[in-house]
Amino acid sequence: MVISLLCLLNGNSLSFKGSFSIYQVALRVQVGEQDSNMLEYLTGSQLDQATIDHLLIPSPTEKKCIYDVNMILKLVKSFLVIKGNCHLLLSRLNKVGRLIDSFLVEVALDSHMKLSKFSELVMILPDCARESHDRSYQAMDIYFEVHIDLCEEEKIKVCCALNYEKLPTEALKHLARNRSSFKNFGETFHGT
Repeated sequence: MVISLLCLLNGNSLSFKGSFSIYQVALRVQVGEQDSNMLEYLTGSQLDQATIDHLLIPSPTEKKCIYDVNMILKLVKSFLVIKGNCHLLLSRLNKVGRLIDSFLVEVALDSHMKLSKFSELVMILPDCARESHDRSYQAMDIYFEVHIDLCEEEKIKVCCALNYEKLPTEALKHLARNRSSFKNFGETFHGT
């Protein structure tokens, strides 16, 4: 009942920090799926108010990963459902893009982070959410350094999310020097 009342309130009535705390408690006490989904939507709809510290939630104890990537993916999906003024939404989407790119850099260091989850995080946002792909590129570079056993096909799968037109000059220079890590992307860049 409390969860239903919270979800009926105006989204501005509760801060992201407040709704996120309630969401985490609800998950720990294993509330029903419907209640969990309502809190997920409420919290996800305010994701643009979050900071990187909010997202660095330890993974459940049965998982080897450092951070709870599944929770963050659910919140991003809930955020992407929001409708409204296009200009306002783009501004909010850009904030979430910067936030997720910062999160990507953090999770890239995790040697237990599966390629499928990392790829999902990289690709979950539309291209318009990122004004620059610099942080995404940085996260990929770190991920490839930590996960040296990845084959070229696996690297290419992740690199497909990069928009080279949104990479700053320094990243393009780094890309040119490190073509072995970003082989397919480097060839695409040099072919244009």
